[in-house]
Formats: sequence, C-alpha cells, structure tokens
Amino acid sequence: MENINVREIYEKYKALLKGHFLLSSGKHSEYYLQSARVLEYPEVAEKLAKALAKQINESGIKVDTVCSPAIGGLLAGYELARALGVRFIFTERVKGEMTLRRGFEVKENENILICEDIITTGGSAMEAAREVEKRGAKVVAFAAIANRGVCKRVNGKNERKKECKLPENLPFFALEDFDFEVYDKENCPMCKNGSTPIKPGSRGN
Repeated sequence: MENINVREIYEKYKALLKGHFLLSSGKHSEYYLQSARVLEYPEVAEKLAKALAKQINESGIKVDTVCSPAIGGLLAGYELARALGVRFIFTERVKGEMTLRRGFEVKENENILICEDIITTGGSAMEAAREVEKRGAKVVAFAAIANRGVCKRVNGKNERKKECKLPENLPFFALEDFDFEVYDKENCPMCKNGSTPIKPGSRGN
C-alpha cells in the first residue's frame, strides 16, 4: 500500500483551517481539522480507512464491530468497518448523553473498536466506549484518521499529555499527529486579544 501523507491530503482539500476555534473538547486552538471536507470524497475516505485498517490488522487485535460517536465519527468509522470487514454501529446524543439507539445491540464480550475522525482528548470516544461497555461489550482499541497530539497513538512520536482521556492500557491507532497548541479558555492568547472563537464542528459547546 502506498504511503499516505495525511497532512498533504488535509491541505489539498482545504481541511486544515487557521483561525480561532472552539474544539469539541472545550479547548481553543488556532488550527482546526475539518475532516468532512476530506471524507466527502469516498475514494479518499476509502484510502485513509484502508491505511488505518492495515495498522489494526498488523497489531493482531480482534475486532468484531466498529462504533463511532455521531456525527463527526460516522464516515470514518463506517469506512474503517468496511475496510476491516466488520459491522458498524454508532452512538448519538440524547439529552446530552451518548446513547446507543436505532435498534443497535451489542453482545456480551463483543470486541469493539471506537473510531473517530479526529481525536483531541478522546472525550467523545470515551463516552461511546462507556455506553457499549455498560451493555456488556468489550472495547479493545481506539482509532482516528488524525491525532491532535494530546493522546499517544501506536508508533506515534509525541508524549501523552495529562488531558488525554483515553485509557493507557488500550491501543490508539491514527495515521498522523497534528500537534497543535490548544488552550483552556482562561489561558487562550486569542481570547486575550479580543477574538471570539467559532465552532465549525458538530457539537454546540
């Protein structure tokens, strides 16, 4: 399989944005990865998913089902499930709580991989993980097209930061690290300069 330069792909599709952004984690950043602009092209989504599936298959981890938090992780998760040849389900927010609905069910000890398009702290991924685990399934790994550099991916060069919410004992697979500086609202230099962040993603916080 050809080597994939994820950063070049995001730049090509104008999906690496610069400005003042409010991330789904609640933190602020000067940069934002708008994966929808990349994943709207099925042939690109397929290529990225196959590269991610290759990492997972080479690890030897058994995956029965891929689960993604809606809506940001849906396209990435579906394509990854297709590349792995497994089932795909998703969780969605109901009154603020990540919930498995639409008739989706999981079995006792079913091996589930949680997939997002981008993982910053891993908060949404962990909400989805807790939802399937409370129904008896077993989360075996996490995956994303890109890692914002807070968590440490398999074979990644960055160090895990204290803000990472993913468990240290489970592998996290991603294709690229985008280690952009992120700030709490109170310490955001852009806010101190009078700028107001925008939220281009899927959650309204």
